[in-house]
Amino acid sequence: MLQLPVPSPPRPEHASYSGPPDHNVAAIVGLICAFAWPLIVYVTPLWNIATHFAPMPNWLGTLIGFGLTVLPAIAIIFAFVGLVRSFTQPQLRGSRWQAIVGLIFGIIWVGGYFLIW
Repeated sequence: MLQLPVPSPPRPEHASYSGPPDHNVAAIVGLICAFAWPLIVYVTPLWNIATHFAPMPNWLGTLIGFGLTVLPAIAIIFAFVGLVRSFTQPQLRGSRWQAIVGLIFGIIWVGGYFLIW
């Protein structure tokens, strides 16, 4: 009778060290939120122009209201975290401008939020 050898259990491979990341996710998220807010502001007028003042779907109105309310605060919080990380971790020094721009525009949009209401 033919006997097959029993396979040996796989050896665990050790992960190689890749070093700390060189991109600052918090600064990038703050910058994206800061640039998304004015786009959301213009959704309602563009909807009215494109559809000749047809009623907006409820989901779109909810999404616009949520975005107008939350995005400036998210931009400020994440940009501040990204700015702190860029000062404390030397490999993230290049992302400092992203955090500063996200923080500045987040603060401007908080002021713009009060102008809309």
